[in-house]
Amino acid sequence: LTQMQDTPDNNFATMNPLDSYYSAATFSEGNLKIVTGGAIQAWSTSTIGMSSGKFYWEVKVTTSGANYDTIGISPYVPTATGNVLGGATETIAWNGTNGALRQSGSVLATFSTFTTGDILSFALDLDGSLIYCYKNGTVQNSGTGIAITAVASTSTGLFLVAAGHNDSVASTFQWNFGNGYFGTTAVSSAGTNASGNGIFEYDVPTGYTALSTKGLNL
Repeated sequence: LTQMQDTPDNNFATMNPLDSYYSAATFSEGNLKIVTGGAIQAWSTSTIGMSSGKFYWEVKVTTSGANYDTIGISPYVPTATGNVLGGATETIAWNGTNGALRQSGSVLATFSTFTTGDILSFALDLDGSLIYCYKNGTVQNSGTGIAITAVASTSTGLFLVAAGHNDSVASTFQWNFGNGYFGTTAVSSAGTNASGNGIFEYDVPTGYTALSTKGLNL
C-alpha cells in the first residue's frame, strides 16, 4: 500500500476515470497513473477544475508513445476520439516531439522536447492568465510566463489538468498532485513548498499550491 496525504478535509486531485469514453485510457494506482488508448488521440482530465488562484502539479512520463505526448490543460472533456490536446479549441498542451506549447492549434512558445523518464511541472496562474512549464525542475522560456486565454473567457469558466497523445503508440503518465509519489515511488528530493499543501519532487514557486480542496481555498 502507498500512504496518501489525503484527509477528510483535504482531498488532492486525481485523473478522472469517468472521463475515458473517448480517450479509452486505462487508470490505476489511485487514478494517478494512466495509459493512453493507443491510436486514440483524445485526452484525459483531472477530477478537480480550477477557476481562480495559482496551482502547481507534476507528471512523470513513464513510457513515451513515440514522443507525441501532449500534456497541459483543457476547459472541457474531449468530444471525439480524434481530438488532440493543444489542437482543439481552447486547449493548451506541451508536445513531447517538437517542444511546442500550443493553444487552439497556435504555437505560443517552443520549449525543450521530452520523453520517457522526464518529469514535467506546471505552475498555472489563473489570476494573471499565465502558465509556467518546467522539465526536470528547469523552467522553460527563460522563466517568462506564457500568456493564455483568461479562464473566465473559456466555454466552461475553468481549466482541468489534461494529457493525451497524438500517435499510434500508447503512453504512460504518473501524476503527483501533492501526495508525494509517482505511482508507488516516493519523490526523491521533496522540494520546498511554502503553502504547506502537498509534497513535490521540485520546489513549488512562491504563491502557488497543490490542486486540492484545501488548495482551492487558500
